[in-house]
Amino acid sequence: MWRAAVLVSFAALLCAQEPDLSGLDLIERIKIRAAENLAAQPNYTCHETIERSTRQPSAGTFRLRDTIQLEVALIQGRELFSRRGAEHFEDAKITDLVTEGTIANGNFALHARAVFLSQGPLFQYRGMTTWGGRSTHTFDYTVARELSGWEIKVDDQRGFVGYRGSFHVDAATLDLQDFTVETVDIPSNLRLRAARDRMEYQRVALGNSEFLLPRSSEMVVTAVNGIESRNRTLFHACRQYAGESVLTFDEAPEAPQN
Repeated sequence: MWRAAVLVSFAALLCAQEPDLSGLDLIERIKIRAAENLAAQPNYTCHETIERSTRQPSAGTFRLRDTIQLEVALIQGRELFSRRGAEHFEDAKITDLVTEGTIANGNFALHARAVFLSQGPLFQYRGMTTWGGRSTHTFDYTVARELSGWEIKVDDQRGFVGYRGSFHVDAATLDLQDFTVETVDIPSNLRLRAARDRMEYQRVALGNSEFLLPRSSEMVVTAVNGIESRNRTLFHACRQYAGESVLTFDEAPEAPQN
């Protein structure tokens, strides 16, 4: 069975490219705003509902395969996963929990962090537009494979890919509204034609404050034979991580946080 795992490692993006001078001042302000939003986020967790579908090359519509329920958390800048109802998060990859079919991390936090908190991307300003009823600034970006932290595993083969995408930010607040990422420069050892993901954001109340969090994601992965796998993900029931669960990073569990 063909299997793809789309994994992101934020720490891999270290080197810098020469920026496009068009919109340079604006993108620096956007990156500062993104850093402020990310720094303000508390440790938090959300329910993650993933609807997985497939489509044959000759078919017009996707066919539902299954629905997966997980718990995802952002703890000290790391994405952690557990099965719904589990008593604690473990330092396990999402592929340890979902062992068949197409699955990915990154859409909860890491893709955005890789683009806005690193020096890897090359940005190009596309101007003002209206998106979701708001006046927004639109940017394209690219990240070369040698600077990329986006790793894809297909069956028993894995490799880092280059990627590109676009995003909208609110013209008044500079808050991120949506964000897309798609593969370019795929290594020849991967049996993969394309992978793309699109995330939308909203402000969510956590405790006594509101924070900019992901609302949904839609990822489509296309194999070399043309078969498409689509994961539609909804993040909901988000709440501040207050130590009611135990974070486990080793054999022995750590004590609950106060």
